Amino acid sequence: MDNTVAWINKLNNRELNFLTFVLSHYNYQLLLPANKELIIRDVKDLYSRKFKVLGSIEKIFKSKIIDEDLFNWLKEDTRALLWMYEIYDKNFDRASMIKNKTQASPKLFENFIYNIDASYYPNDTPSSFYSSSVAIPNFNIDIQNNSYKPQFTDINFSLEKKIEYLNSARSKYIERKTDRKNLIWIDKNNEEQIYWAIDYLKNNGLLLNIRGFLAYTIDDLYNLICASLDTLDNNIDIPFGKQYTQSAHKQLTISKMRKAWSQKKFRDKKDAESAQEYFLTRRHMNKLKKLADEYGLSSKECLQKLIDEAYNSIE
Repeated sequence: MDNTVAWINKLNNRELNFLTFVLSHYNYQLLLPANKELIIRDVKDLYSRKFKVLGSIEKIFKSKIIDEDLFNWLKEDTRALLWMYEIYDKNFDRASMIKNKTQASPKLFENFIYNIDASYYPNDTPSSFYSSSVAIPNFNIDIQNNSYKPQFTDINFSLEKKIEYLNSARSKYIERKTDRKNLIWIDKNNEEQIYWAIDYLKNNGLLLNIRGFLAYTIDDLYNLICASLDTLDNNIDIPFGKQYTQSAHKQLTISKMRKAWSQKKFRDKKDAESAQEYFLTRRHMNKLKKLADEYGLSSKECLQKLIDEAYNSIE
């Protein structure tokens, strides 16, 4: 392969996405996720026109992104990643923060890293500012629409601010993550309860709406429920020297949700008993109850089990 582009084959997906962003500052199209063949084509073209520029890019572009270890706490924890996206989307800075919200990848984690990597301070923006809770770096707006594109070598990627931002967010997540005793009543293996909880949070305006997140499994939905509850105290300011304690609002919200689930279970039980009385004699209801006790199930669950077994035996 041409020596001018051989180094590109050594790049991982994150680096390829970032290199695509870099090339967009030299009027090449920003297509994401990155396509290596297109990058090689663009790099060859850039090399033929601006050899010195390409040499600078090859030498320094990796130094413009922070260490991937800083993202490790999000990589295997969907719940933390969903919470982080809420922080990223909603906590705007008082100094007119410009935000980068590019859909760089169908994978939520890769997409988040790209948006952090591609964020920078425009030259006319203060290089140091903080939100009330987490310091958030300035994000370039509308990259794909070419609204602002300084030369790559002149861009202030402010790595120290990104590091501070992620570390601060991690500390805040550990501090305000909903504890197990407030979630123990939610059974992640109970599909009916998980879907009920999703509907409950959505109907009460509490469910996170994370752009680009698609729940494929019950585990994904469970993590979305937990993350939605984790964010309830995100906007509370903690005075210097004071420790975080769960707010009355969060306690009440979880308590009301738990009570609503208990009420639903009670109504379902009464409905099931009424239905049984409608089509079962008292003698058969007593037999069903005895069978249910033997199996350690409710009468409804036992009846469903017996029907399923009988149905499967004739297939």
